[in-house]
Amino acid sequence: MLYVKSTRFSGRIITTSLLLLFGMHYTWLWYQSHVQQVSASPCKLETLAAVLNLNDISPKDPKTRQTTEKLKKASMVSMFTSCEETVFVLIAVFSSPTNFDRRSTIRSTWAKIKHTDLNIANDSTRESYTRKSLVKTVFLLGQTNEKTQSIIESEAQYYNDLVIGSFTDTYGNLTLKTKLGLEWAQQFCKFRYYLKTDDDVFVYSKGVVQWLLQLPRERVYTGRCDFDKKVIRAAGHKWGVSKKEYTRDTFPPYCVGMGYILSSDVIQNITSIVETQPLFKLEDVYVGLILEKLKIVPVDRRKYFQVHSDYSWDVCKHKDLLLSLEANPKQMLELHLKFSKLWKCSPVDYSKS
Repeated sequence: MLYVKSTRFSGRIITTSLLLLFGMHYTWLWYQSHVQQVSASPCKLETLAAVLNLNDISPKDPKTRQTTEKLKKASMVSMFTSCEETVFVLIAVFSSPTNFDRRSTIRSTWAKIKHTDLNIANDSTRESYTRKSLVKTVFLLGQTNEKTQSIIESEAQYYNDLVIGSFTDTYGNLTLKTKLGLEWAQQFCKFRYYLKTDDDVFVYSKGVVQWLLQLPRERVYTGRCDFDKKVIRAAGHKWGVSKKEYTRDTFPPYCVGMGYILSSDVIQNITSIVETQPLFKLEDVYVGLILEKLKIVPVDRRKYFQVHSDYSWDVCKHKDLLLSLEANPKQMLELHLKFSKLWKCSPVDYSKS
């Protein structure tokens, strides 16, 4: 019996690996073909009105119509997708325009999970969400050079999972990307939880869903969080902040940008006051500053939100991992395969967290 199970599992791993590699290879061929097309006939980014008619998204909903008018006026969005049905976990991945390989790997590994993958005890949850709506993953990007932008437009039309802001995609504009993600999620998706992460972070999405089933439904703000973090004053430092920019010597409690989770009610409260909140150069602290006003304190879960550079370890020793920072495409594939073997380990009891 053990031999049969082992053989079946080995066959499953080999098949999965071949499918993933084929998918990545296909995406690379698609990318190369579009590079050639753009080189031969470059085109400019279409205007918002030309890309889609925002007024047609929800013509019977005055609130949505009003918001789309604001988005058009502020030129916050150039192109975006929307949620077709209610989503349990909406994952917003910050990605750089040229990181085609990272987005391709994420799509091929952890971006989606099958409903049958989960042993969900809560029957109401099982009935409320379909295979497609347990997890929805989108990528948030800004503007880049004309050649790359044209390729990204084709990528957006092909995969329908990009939210593209009208601002330039730079490290200094991460707060604008944060604001874009929050406002887009609130206006164009119905979801229970919102997970913000980056394209160099591996997400064990199946575990995230199982863990979130144990959490409260409201006032959730959690991740790898810092408390009384001292402000770096060194001029020229990547995370340096001057007294003029921020007078206090410590930051309010906040969850670091590698990944944090907010419940839908928190997102709604954030977007209700976000226009009155001055932008701040550190995007994760920016969220903490807003939630400080809302008197919502984060809960540190760094046990699940980890940082690694070497992934040679046994998966059973890190079975609690839900997110891991510093994962390149090759390591993401490696982790995806490792966590497909998690059934060999003793079960993780998320209810104790």
